[in-house]
Amino acid sequence: MMGYAAQKGLLPVSTASIEEAIRPNGTFVKSNLRTFALGPVTAHAPDQLAHILADTPTTASIDTLDTLIESRVRLLTAYQDEAYAKSYVDFVREMEAAVAARKLDGSELFVREVALTSARLMSYRDEYEVARLHADPKFIARLRHQFEGDFKITFHLAPPMLPGRDATGRPKKREFGEWMLPVFRILQRFKGLRGTMFDPFGYTAERRMERRLIVEYRALIRQVAARIDQSRLTRP
Repeated sequence: MMGYAAQKGLLPVSTASIEEAIRPNGTFVKSNLRTFALGPVTAHAPDQLAHILADTPTTASIDTLDTLIESRVRLLTAYQDEAYAKSYVDFVREMEAAVAARKLDGSELFVREVALTSARLMSYRDEYEVARLHADPKFIARLRHQFEGDFKITFHLAPPMLPGRDATGRPKKREFGEWMLPVFRILQRFKGLRGTMFDPFGYTAERRMERRLIVEYRALIRQVAARIDQSRLTRP
């Protein structure tokens, strides 16, 4: 909006002056300048902006149950493996069939919520997932896109094998330097150990609880699907 107003002459300063004011900020300089530049383009050449936006990749659609499941299958396959993702699909499709058999209007909303919640529970943020996300080249690429200059990276982590608790009773977080990036690349290769007897992190109370929640949620939803009626599907 500011870029648009500046291009239209509605501000008492020039676009060059605004750009110079953005640079000393030091944070998100490139992205802020690009965002500001869209304003003059919108004012001067809206057709060109429409062409740029048309060429911009969009996020995968989750408008339908099938596209939602597809997106979560990609997530869970990257998170663990294809077998893990298949167990997700099998459960969601089981609930879809169970509710469809009752011939209730609006049942697709129930199945959609099951699909969303189940995927969220199955992709809990453990040590392997933290390592995978930070080992992804996109992580560093996004940082370099947002920050300029010679910046340093500090990770705040709470390894379960280290002693100490914070004021809330949770494991105490400590600062780790950029040397953790190679460690993340190695650790994420061991995600296949997740939930097995060889998982060194899987014996903590938090990890046991996260795995238990998946089992308990599925049992609960199976009970709900067997008893649900039209009044419970109808939103006020």
